[in-house]
Amino acid sequence: MIRVEKSDELRVLAREPAGPGQRRVLLSFTGIGNQMGGMDVQEPEFFSAGNAFDNILFISDLKRSWGNAYDFAAMCARLSPYLEGREIYALGNSMGGFLAILAAAHLPVAAVAAFVPQFSVAPHVVPEETRWQDYVRGIGEWRVPSLEGCFNATTRYHVFSGNSEEERIHSGRFPVQPNLFHAVPRWSGHTLAKKLKDRGVLRDVIAEAWEGSLTGPRLARMAGCRVEMLSGGPPAPGGRQALEG
Repeated sequence: MIRVEKSDELRVLAREPAGPGQRRVLLSFTGIGNQMGGMDVQEPEFFSAGNAFDNILFISDLKRSWGNAYDFAAMCARLSPYLEGREIYALGNSMGGFLAILAAAHLPVAAVAAFVPQFSVAPHVVPEETRWQDYVRGIGEWRVPSLEGCFNATTRYHVFSGNSEEERIHSGRFPVQPNLFHAVPRWSGHTLAKKLKDRGVLRDVIAEAWEGSLTGPRLARMAGCRVEMLSGGPPAPGGRQALEG
């Protein structure tokens, strides 16, 4: 692993040095902790998901600030030696999912896979969200109060939300648009990615998201449960479609 950047607020590691032969690069944004293992330490997540890429950058928001503790746009610009001329993909879980979506507002990202991302943790936007208060109280300036206006018309977004009351605080605020595949497996909560991993299908879900071949019925079969489509699925009354596994 190569240290690309390290400060009190931010850490960026690369699997490989930047090279002229690299065509596809993955940005992997870590969550508050290692959500895949349930440990409250930040570690590079979804490492195996980068096997299909020429390089992978692990980006950690060390202050757990949802991109508010540093200049996110400036960070993206500094990574240009690794990204310029490459096809860029972004991946993250929880806070990392929020940041993966945010990356597509600053970079020409081809596809995003975001598991249980928050739409916002700012108290003035989502006062009903009471998790992670120790970190939220430490945010002095809201540079990125929410993902409002952060979705473009060209990136292929794949958002996988939980079915709990707490997760629906966020999933109900996401936009509905043709390039946003937004699915809610019935049995899922904030540990959705871990549950998919335990079923042995997480890598396949991510791979099909990158390929653009993932559908609601396919996800329902892999997850083994009913899936509600909030965006990007077949039309249904109210704009939502429930699919059985």
